[in-house]
Amino acid sequence: MNKIICIGSPYHQDQIGLQIGEQLKQSQHLPKNTQLILLDRPGAALLSYWQKQDNVLIIDAFCSHSKQAAWLGGDINLITKLDTRTPLSLHGFSLRETMQLAQALQSLPQSLYFFLINIEQKQPFDREQILYFTSKACQFFNHGIIKAESGHFA
Repeated sequence: MNKIICIGSPYHQDQIGLQIGEQLKQSQHLPKNTQLILLDRPGAALLSYWQKQDNVLIIDAFCSHSKQAAWLGGDINLITKLDTRTPLSLHGFSLRETMQLAQALQSLPQSLYFFLINIEQKQPFDREQILYFTSKACQFFNHGIIKAESGHFA
């Protein structure tokens, strides 16, 4: 099964994953035969939302204090290659730690990809930015996520 898992919290910039999930619910962007899951700070419980045969896209936030892209996309190597000082969570057990746990338990899904939004900016995302990220995440998912990518606002 195809699954898009949107992660966030109801606080500050970390809402972006959940906002994209809400946008996907309301739009025609959601690919057919895809389950949409919205999670509020799941921590290690994230592992219970997929089976080994699933194709999974995780949408979440990251915070970069450098001039990195507005968004990053790629496979699990993206998570391991990001500077360890780059927070992949603003709450408890991070996405990086969760993926390390999944690897250790050999419980990764068949394919696992990430679409991460840089929340370094201080002001909330506006509707246009949320629509942009939603569209990019869907393009990323629909095109089979062939290679790692990054981008800035057009």
